[in-house]
Amino acid sequence: MAAVLAVAVSRVTLISMLMALPDPAATSSALSPRVLGVDDFAFFKGKTYGTILVDVDASMVIDLLPDRSSDTLIAWLAEHPGAEFIYRDRDSSYSRAAITACPDACTLLIAGTCSRACRGPLNRSVTSTAAA
Repeated sequence: MAAVLAVAVSRVTLISMLMALPDPAATSSALSPRVLGVDDFAFFKGKTYGTILVDVDASMVIDLLPDRSSDTLIAWLAEHPGAEFIYRDRDSSYSRAAITACPDACTLLIAGTCSRACRGPLNRSVTSTAAA
């Protein structure tokens, strides 16, 4: 990414700069979003997968869960009530979790929602860090 931005910086420096950024302040709306995106991602491609949770309104990653099981997502949703809309992929465990933990929420099947929701904030973070 640094090459695309024409910024001369090593990968190690860029990673150090990103890791030095403060975590965003946790707010009640961030912890219990009205519109929640749920998708899977790879910790190690082909070996270990987890679940990414995104506040779609704020385009912000809220949490990473250690696996793709419905029980883990049900527990997270029980601790963070308030989702009115849940965007999810085709994974049936996410559907089961949404129906069990948030029966009044509208569950929408949309592939790649979390990826699109996070792309802008992630790019802005990298760009502002590289420019600093």
